[in-house]
Amino acid sequence: MRSIVWFRHNLRLSDNRPLSLAAKEGGVLPVYVHDPTLSLFPDGARQRWRKRSLVELDRSLRVWGNRLHVFSGSSSEILSRVAVRVRAEKVYAFRGLTGEDRALEERLERDLMNAGVGLHLTGFDTLYPPDLAAEGRSSPWKIFTPYHRFCRQAFLPELPLPAPSRVDPLPSPGRLEGEENVGEAEEVVAFVGFEPGEAGATSRLQEFLEDSLTGYASRRDFPGEAPTSRLSPHLASGEISVREIVHRLQESNAPRKDREKFLEELGWREFSAHLLFFHPEMLGEPLKKEWATMEWTSDEAGFLAWREGRTGVPFVDAGMRELSKTGWMHNRVRMVAASFLVKNLGVSWQSGARWFAETLLDYDPANNAASWQWVAGCGTDAAPFFRIFNPVLQGQRYDPHGDYVRRFLPELTALSDADIHVPRKRSSSPASERSASPNGYPEPLVDLSESREAALRRYRRLRASVP
Repeated sequence: MRSIVWFRHNLRLSDNRPLSLAAKEGGVLPVYVHDPTLSLFPDGARQRWRKRSLVELDRSLRVWGNRLHVFSGSSSEILSRVAVRVRAEKVYAFRGLTGEDRALEERLERDLMNAGVGLHLTGFDTLYPPDLAAEGRSSPWKIFTPYHRFCRQAFLPELPLPAPSRVDPLPSPGRLEGEENVGEAEEVVAFVGFEPGEAGATSRLQEFLEDSLTGYASRRDFPGEAPTSRLSPHLASGEISVREIVHRLQESNAPRKDREKFLEELGWREFSAHLLFFHPEMLGEPLKKEWATMEWTSDEAGFLAWREGRTGVPFVDAGMRELSKTGWMHNRVRMVAASFLVKNLGVSWQSGARWFAETLLDYDPANNAASWQWVAGCGTDAAPFFRIFNPVLQGQRYDPHGDYVRRFLPELTALSDADIHVPRKRSSSPASERSASPNGYPEPLVDLSESREAALRRYRRLRASVP
């Protein structure tokens, strides 16, 4: 049997059902297609990570005398052409979550069928089926807590599959038309604190289980410490499966409350995938339809200052500079930074979501959209709009000694713990007359109380406009 394994967002050998099935049946041609016709993945931080990840996957396949074949173009056209060229009988792959994915799969199935090749989609690369409708109904779940409770009770997570013992190549396919050199994709990029690839993911999981899981429930919200898993970039590119993580978690001797809290965080990832499967429009449109008429500002200067970490609010600026420097941001700080943009600056959540899509190493379309809508208040299970994070109080609570702020805002290093989150108060002078503080740190873009009230007024006008 001759098969193509289409690697999509599953750049690993372990717990890879399409690869395992194909490897058992005969020769395998591993293929990855960078498809510019798909709109979900901007050419940003995650794509730079992916280039490194593809190199690592290729190195792993070469252990068996096989290799990864990389192409750029239309996935349907390339896979169909390559299948005919190598006389493949099957194409194996995981199913995708988005509307674009499903349209692509339907088109590919037709094209392959015309060539006498079968498309075999082996389910989703998730812990729970994302196409699961709410119990007793045909509609999707809307609230996380009952969804997570039901999934925990109804589904026993499958054991992860081991990597195949061998992945035999097809007989001398040679260099195929349009094929790229995987080695040329490797860039000299420093991923601060991360190592792309399956081996890096496995090492990161082991480090988390041994060093950070105990105490996770109580310490995870403190960005100056290191209790989070930092597995998200690896999960986003499928270098490790969520089943593997859950399996290893169940074997851990860490306290139950810490294991349960981490499972809950993985559950949010599953819930986001569930929402995206049923609501493909959520990537750019509010799940609460009335929010389409929400008033947003066109504060380009404020948006730029937010992106560059120059808002004058240390907890927000530290997060945005962490993102710029490392491609990652602590989850608590993500929520606070997002709230500041949407509610204090009045900039649309879509603008923030697009910026995160370009800059996050762990950009995941479902997680990104669901999280921004949660903060904005327009998701199905969102924080109410009037829940507006006070970034000063958040910093004082979750970074009480300023360790996190000092790490990314060196100009504030000399300030005391009492002053680190309020280095300057907003002046009433016009912007053109304001001067930077002696250490170069700007004053706040907005008054937090006044901007909060402005946000609430926008919300009240929205509510009044809804029939």
